[in-house]
Amino acid sequence: MIRFYLVPALAVGDRRGPKYFNWFTAPTPLLLNPWEARDYGNEPAMLLASDLSDADDATLTSQSDVTKFADNLDAALGANLATMQAALAALNIPGQMLTATSTYRETVRGIMGVFGVAQCMQGKGYNIFSPGITLSSTMASLPAAARTALSACGTALGYVISSVTGTSTVRDLLSLMMVQASPSPMLGVTV
Repeated sequence: MIRFYLVPALAVGDRRGPKYFNWFTAPTPLLLNPWEARDYGNEPAMLLASDLSDADDATLTSQSDVTKFADNLDAALGANLATMQAALAALNIPGQMLTATSTYRETVRGIMGVFGVAQCMQGKGYNIFSPGITLSSTMASLPAAARTALSACGTALGYVISSVTGTSTVRDLLSLMMVQASPSPMLGVTV
């Protein structure tokens, strides 16, 4: 069964890959299963999809730095809302726009959207979260070049961000992108 997780990203030289899985220059992996991942730019997290057995799923989710999404992506977050919001916030991913009726699919889709913007930023030589920048930082507090790159990446990826001003927070911008993210496939599953 294809399952979705947030896992730490490891760097070996100029290569990055998911902790616990086999990749080009990975240290000894915990799991050898095939996977597909979306990198959060230069942030230490990846959204990962993998076809895992129940036993492998239990092994992975026993790791304290792994966040698992429900097997049924169309299930509502429900009682897991606060836990999901806390897990996202710990990785600089906004979650305040989620509600108990938000689905795991909507959550994964939004994360994929934000990670796409982060990858675009990385390609332009910038990070969303340069030193001193947090989700609560205002857009005006970002270095001008990074702010321009962030706006360009958002627009290039189809996000309508005209409501974002200098007093908007990074959280506001990323939340706006999360709710506008389009369905995309990952390891054959459209989220």
